[in-house]
This record gives sequence, structure tokens and C-alpha cells, in this order.
Amino acid sequence: MNGFVIVGGVLGVLFLTMSWTKVVLLCIGVIVALLAILVASQEKMLYMPEVQGITTVNTNPPGMRSPGEVGMKFEDVRVATEDGQTIHAWFIHAMGVSDTSTVPTIVFCHANAGNMGLRMPNYQQMTSYMKVNVLAFDYRGYGDSTGAPSEEGIMMDLDGLNDWVESNQDLVDPENIFFFGRSLGGSVAAEYSAKLANEGHPPRGLILENTFLSISSMVNSLFPFLRFEWIKKPFLRLKWETYKYVEKLGKK
Repeated sequence: MNGFVIVGGVLGVLFLTMSWTKVVLLCIGVIVALLAILVASQEKMLYMPEVQGITTVNTNPPGMRSPGEVGMKFEDVRVATEDGQTIHAWFIHAMGVSDTSTVPTIVFCHANAGNMGLRMPNYQQMTSYMKVNVLAFDYRGYGDSTGAPSEEGIMMDLDGLNDWVESNQDLVDPENIFFFGRSLGGSVAAEYSAKLANEGHPPRGLILENTFLSISSMVNSLFPFLRFEWIKKPFLRLKWETYKYVEKLGKK
């Protein structure tokens, strides 16, 4: 926000010192520049698999490389997607529970920055205090998962995980699944929950934390000059329309 205040101040000064023609041309130039940034970099602005030089789970700080490092029992899972990618996941057992199929499982959809291992404290709290299993996974292009992230691709990642759940009912009860999503993960969780509901087998619940309404609404907040749909819509490739997915769930 401070950046926009500065830009606004500069434009205010220019309004007072420049001719109207030059001011209009300057405003058009600013909008064109923002559109160029949006076109060239929108995927990089949203999907950030690497943070502070951390790429794969093995490069995480100690205690965040594997649930086993912090005393949690888990299964290391690799699932294949229909388009040939490999998704890395952890099925983390509820603490103190001998038969994991008797308790709920939370599919943990993490935020846009960094790999699943960086959320280890969340998994510890969920499995110990809530007595639930956690199925954590890295979107394609994150951590040890192959490919490059996209909305369509991440839905295929979840299809692969869903197939794994169906094939491992000794560990997971497919009728006792909750989806949890934080930030981008909230939109991921909402869209896939709506997809499952449309197919006739919705999850038991959906939990959203700090999730945006849509990428378009985020652009409105970050780039006020692009808030007009007729300017923005032709250039915005990313959708993630959380509000639509939640509306669909509400109608089921």
C-alpha cells in the first residue's frame, strides 16, 4: 500500500505541473506498464515454489524435512497424475490412534509460497490436538512434485490423491474426508470440493483460512488502475474463483 501512496503522490504532483495531455499520456503509460507486468509475470507472482533458496523438502530447515523428524508416524506417498506428473504427499497418522481409518482425514492444501514441509507445526497440532490424519501434498512444481503449477493441473493432482485414498481404505475412510485450505490453498480446496460434490460424493467438510475471493479481486486490490474488467479481463489468465466454487457447494 505504501508504494501506491507514493505513486499517487507523484501523480498528484505531476497533475499540478504538467499539461493535461501529458498527464493523460502518462496515465495510459502506467496502465500499459501494469498490463505488461500482468501478462508476463502473473504465474510467477502467484506460484512461488521457492522461498529463500528453499526448493525441495530436503532443503528445508531441520524438523521440516519429514514428519518422522518430529516423531510423527507417516507414509511417504507418490501418486501419478493423468498427464504423467508425479505428486509427492505425506499421509500423517493421527497421534495415539491405532486404526487411522476410524478418524477423519484432513487434506491440507497449503498456501502459494514454499513446499509442504514448511507447514510441519500445523500438522503436529492437527494430528495431536484434533486427533485427525493429515494428507499433505505439494502441488505440481512445488517441493518434489514434478511439472509446473496451473489451476487445471492442480485439479489433476488432487484426482491422483483421491485415487490413492480410494486404494488405501485400510488407512483412510474416503467418507470421512475434510479439505483445509490456506490462502491459495483455500481456492484449491474449494474448487476440488465443488468438483467432488458435482460428482455426487462431496467431502464431509471444507475449512478455509485467509482465502481470496478470486485472482481478479486480488488484482483489484494490488493494482487499482486495473480494476476495470474491460481492461483486465483480456489479459488475466489466472482465475481461481473461490466465490463461485463456494456458491456451487451451497447449492448441493
